[in-house]
Amino acid sequence: MSVNPTQTNPNSVQVDEQAKTWIQGKVEEELKRLESVGAKAVPLTVKNYSVILDENTDTVMNRIELKTTFDFNHVQQILLSPPQPYPHDSNLRFLYLVILTNLPHPMLIPYLFTPKVVGKNLLPRADGLVENTLKRWIFINEKLQRADHVVREYQDVEA
Repeated sequence: MSVNPTQTNPNSVQVDEQAKTWIQGKVEEELKRLESVGAKAVPLTVKNYSVILDENTDTVMNRIELKTTFDFNHVQQILLSPPQPYPHDSNLRFLYLVILTNLPHPMLIPYLFTPKVVGKNLLPRADGLVENTLKRWIFINEKLQRADHVVREYQDVEA
């Protein structure tokens, strides 16, 4: 993935073919792992990702546009896998979102993101960066319906 800041959003990144291929391989790997333990998930295809900074509050929001007509206002719970390094760019991380709804199987969304973004320094920070806490999410479907969600709590699960 190449980090190509756009002129309108310095925190925006372009997903290149190398990233698309790597992400597709990770999704296939995860689906096989789930199947091996008797679980199933429906993989969703991502159109694009972006990390948005609310400049009034220095709050990071994670925006994902997806190739589906599913209404994400019906999301009941969002689970996140632990972030892992993206091997082609040390400034990026990768994780899975598991979306639970009233449907029989959860949805699996791959997410490539920046863990820190340039802030407006409303709060003093030595490096001028705002941490992406992965708590605020914006989902947009093919009908351009937007759904905003907040993850209020994380819990680590040990095997």
